[in-house]
Amino acid sequence: RRGPRHRSMEGGEPVYVRKRLAFAGLVVLLGTFFALLHSAPDISGTACDGVQLWHLVDKERIPALWMCAKAYQNANWWYVTYMFLVTYVCIKAFAIPAGFTFCILGGALYPLPLAQLLTGLGEAIGSPPCYLLSG
Repeated sequence: RRGPRHRSMEGGEPVYVRKRLAFAGLVVLLGTFFALLHSAPDISGTACDGVQLWHLVDKERIPALWMCAKAYQNANWWYVTYMFLVTYVCIKAFAIPAGFTFCILGGALYPLPLAQLLTGLGEAIGSPPCYLLSG
């Protein structure tokens, strides 16, 4: 009699092998995410002077935070785009219920066709690991 660790999926591989592979992929993804955070380009210019993250809760300071974010995106477009995609994939892979918020953020940061492409890629890349980890 086979135990639950040895039952096979449709492809013939034991379940624990697939879960280990999915977990290893997620560890690599999270490692990439934190390496990118550590190597973030500096903010140059005066658009971000005095802006802090807690300004999100103060309605009068949100425009300053938005101007800082747009200035940073204009100066570091590829970095912001890659971080958006990696963050979206991590959120989908761990089934964190913030996908809708990221779709709105994508629409605010990018033109509609690019936002749809990025969120579609995030869904397509992040959903299979979520499925494999849930099994």
